[in-house]
Amino acid sequence: NTAYPVLNITFTYTVTKPTPEKSILPAYQYNGSATAVMTQGMNTTSGYQMQMYLGEAFGFGTSQYRNMFGNATAGKIDGATHSFAFKTTVPAQTGAQLTPATVTTIDAALGTSAAPRSGQLLDLTTKLTTAERVYAMQFITLYPNAETDIFDFNVHFINPLSIELDPAANFQLIDKINGTADNLDLKGNYIVKFRGRKIVTKGVAETANTATTLAASDYVDITNAAYGLFYQLTPGNNYSTISKAGGNAFSKQSVITWNNAGAALILQQNVATTQVKFVSSFAEVIRVPDNVTVIPE
Repeated sequence: NTAYPVLNITFTYTVTKPTPEKSILPAYQYNGSATAVMTQGMNTTSGYQMQMYLGEAFGFGTSQYRNMFGNATAGKIDGATHSFAFKTTVPAQTGAQLTPATVTTIDAALGTSAAPRSGQLLDLTTKLTTAERVYAMQFITLYPNAETDIFDFNVHFINPLSIELDPAANFQLIDKINGTADNLDLKGNYIVKFRGRKIVTKGVAETANTATTLAASDYVDITNAAYGLFYQLTPGNNYSTISKAGGNAFSKQSVITWNNAGAALILQQNVATTQVKFVSSFAEVIRVPDNVTVIPE
């Protein structure tokens, strides 16, 4: 009908923003936080490393998350990308890396349950020397229209090593009546634990996995000159007659000596402090100083 040359047809629709299922599985939530995950590292073909595949804590991408996306599939989002990334902070975060640094697919980011050691790997590039180190991370979904959905979370690298005193620890030397030197081997004082289980006891590496011990060789070779227990002695200002084999600085030499020079000690005296640290390729821990005393015989 030429009297009505224009026909207007109106389509009304609503765009509902997708809400992807991104959550750390409850069993992996560190200290009960829904936005925190913890790692104490993992054994690899290259030895023990402070690292984790990030997808594990997210169930490698739950079915609810994966089912939202598809390639040319009705009812699913096509063309989105998926990745983990470091959150931009001031100052910038250092000492860790993501491998690969950038990815696009779900499997490349989160890995799969069939290949749990896959997906993006977060690992330390500098040794862990503190009780923990925390990284602010993001799980990013980028939609084709450049909109993003970002889940912020923290990864806590927890130092698995600790040094405890043996119940029979002894830091006492004797000022001998006959004027001879007195020696004390410090290695008998310390127990090194990995996640609460002994790996080195009084300087000796544990060799078996039991309820209270772990085979040290799975984590560190203490015969390696660079690893194991290192001892340091700090003499008191007025007591220079105390010394440590190999020099007072940190070394694997553990014997300390009261070098009696003829003057008789009358009273028990604190004469020095001693400190021990345990070093591995992936982490190290240092114990607070312990006092060394000398008593008259």
